[in-house]
Amino acid sequence: MVVPQALAYASIATLPVEYGLLSAWVAPLVYAVLGTSRDIAVGPTAIMSLMVAHAVASMEAPADKVAAAAVLSFLAGATQILASLVRAGGLVSFLSAPVIDGFVSSAAVTIGFGQLHHFFGSSGSSVSFYDDVVRTFEHWGINVRDHWPDLLLGMGGVAVVVALKAARDAWGSSSRLCRALGTARNAIAVLGSTAFVVGYQAACGHSLDCRASCASSPFALTGHVPSVFASSFTVPSLGSLPRIGAAIGPYVPLAAAVGFLESISIAKAFGASRGYNVGPSQELFALGMANVLGSFASAFVVTGSFSRSAVQSRSGARSPLAGIMSSVIVLLAINLLTTLFCFVPKVSLAAIIITAVVPMFEASHWVFLWRTSPAETAVAGCTFVACLGLGIAYGIAIGLGASIVALLYLNSHPRIEVSFVEDATVLHLAGPLLFPAVPRLEAAAMGLLTDPLPPVAVILDLAAMPSLDASGIRLLERIVAAYRVADVPIMAAGVGERPLATLHASAADLHTLLAHASADVDNVFSAIRAMPFTLVRRRLPRRPPSPSDSLLPRFSLQAPSGTHPRG
Repeated sequence: MVVPQALAYASIATLPVEYGLLSAWVAPLVYAVLGTSRDIAVGPTAIMSLMVAHAVASMEAPADKVAAAAVLSFLAGATQILASLVRAGGLVSFLSAPVIDGFVSSAAVTIGFGQLHHFFGSSGSSVSFYDDVVRTFEHWGINVRDHWPDLLLGMGGVAVVVALKAARDAWGSSSRLCRALGTARNAIAVLGSTAFVVGYQAACGHSLDCRASCASSPFALTGHVPSVFASSFTVPSLGSLPRIGAAIGPYVPLAAAVGFLESISIAKAFGASRGYNVGPSQELFALGMANVLGSFASAFVVTGSFSRSAVQSRSGARSPLAGIMSSVIVLLAINLLTTLFCFVPKVSLAAIIITAVVPMFEASHWVFLWRTSPAETAVAGCTFVACLGLGIAYGIAIGLGASIVALLYLNSHPRIEVSFVEDATVLHLAGPLLFPAVPRLEAAAMGLLTDPLPPVAVILDLAAMPSLDASGIRLLERIVAAYRVADVPIMAAGVGERPLATLHASAADLHTLLAHASADVDNVFSAIRAMPFTLVRRRLPRRPPSPSDSLLPRFSLQAPSGTHPRG
């Protein structure tokens, strides 16, 4: 599976296909020595290949693209090693799930459309989604008429891969044959299409020489693939480094972060299912070393591959020896099979890529986001659209910005509810009391004092307040001062240990508010019992609704069954 995917992913990266093989042999070997996961397969992936394509897009000459991709691998790996040494792996948590979902979905669409031109015979390569769409469908009628052999061969390749995967999923547990065919589906599709092309050339009396076959074949072939293993250990010239650095600079932290996030997610998933622990810092170090050492073999940046890891696991691999065997297979392919690669149809590699990236667009993730958080759905949507229209670097940056805006919005709109127990007015705050939420709580608390019928006593129910900052503490001081002037008792209830410690450490003038905010006063009813008896027993008419109550719908808080708020 690794050989056909390596060839295909190199085409996504807009690099000569042999560099996909070079990227696929170093990484598994290094990771087998340094990694902590027994199941993960490290090598080229669709996501990282697309990132490489964007990074080297400004380079025109193939040699410059190869050099830029190798430098990107070196710098991304060095960043990962440095992050592992200072234990900064947790920084990837700033890439929220909605940002990752939007990025991965856009990558699936971009990669998929980027391969359709092989089916229609269009030439050229691009990393722009818009350019891919235009190039594919601008003259699609003429292209289909002139290149229908590629279209039929590509559709046949997709059908073979999908059918073998479906057979494995349906009967793989009971049939070893179905399981083996499903596991080797990519290799079967490539070998089958290659054999068909060779047979067609021979039947038509065409020469089987590589260059002559490329000129006479009705299929678009991969062409001559040199054996570059002996000359792959290169270092870019110093004169080209400034230009390369300017092109790939924004992608270095992205490649390091996204690569580690993808790899550690796969490693943890397999570790949990197999019952062993994965060390994040060691994983980050191993991945960084794989990228750094691979760069000297002209490899582009790599990470963990879920599809190959799953195949490796289903095949019974239980040790890093599987990675070493994978490297040996790729080395043999580099040195012995490059002549055969000439006859591999480009459309068969495109078929492998399309069938690999379609599952990356998971509609269930979008449905889940929509049902749970419209704000996070908006973040994912912004990332998706920005990545399609502006590219990966700007798209992820916009996604991070949208995440910050969504976080500020959610923190500025905590749930605030007003209810009544006896004659006390209870103000419930559900959410952190951080600076974005200050105006909302201030309007609710101060609004109670401006009612025609002011409250007898007020209880701030802070049981659902996990934390607060300096702005929140100053707001509480203002509230206490205002209620002191109005001669209305106010008390806090249910304050957790962490916010209570913050309040005490601030030395703020909140003694009245916190007089009973201890472990004994952990709910509203206990707070009422702690208040002066005469205040609670005063019977005043229920006050009419006020504008401050409209922040959120009112609800009635009832005492526990069999008890009374006054005990």
